[in-house]
Amino acid sequence: MRNPIFLICILCLIARLVFCYFIFPVVGIPNIESVDIDKYGTLAMNVVRGYGYVLEPGSAPELLRPPLYPFFLVPIYFIFGENLYVVQLVHSLLGALTCFIIYLIADKIFGRKTAILSAIIFAFYPLFIWYTARIWLETLLTFLVSLCVLCLVNVFKSPLKI
Repeated sequence: MRNPIFLICILCLIARLVFCYFIFPVVGIPNIESVDIDKYGTLAMNVVRGYGYVLEPGSAPELLRPPLYPFFLVPIYFIFGENLYVVQLVHSLLGALTCFIIYLIADKIFGRKTAILSAIIFAFYPLFIWYTARIWLETLLTFLVSLCVLCLVNVFKSPLKI
């Protein structure tokens, strides 16, 4: 196989799905307080229900939590309802895309061998897999930051045209 990145991304997706659907319900959920400890899912559901960006209906708008992640959840909750498994599926897909983006970044800067190693490390890094199972913004932010870094690498690697 000349370039195993697609296999690595598929393994990244499978690792996250196996953790979210088989390991986390048995090991994770009984041992944690909540999968939505920061109440981003609650904010998204209240937006979907028409109450606004509030933690409880009738309360003042929430000013202490940034709106990006709850508004990322709004279309998911609008279409599928408040379903943790769908959020975990979307997080797993974002993880696989992030793995591919990390490969592209490392390939442009360091070369193919380092890029493959970087993708493998990301695919199986335990904390990134752990974040996938919860309603936390780390998965989305990791994807967005890696996308921004890829754009910056492309800008600085391309010749400047005046």
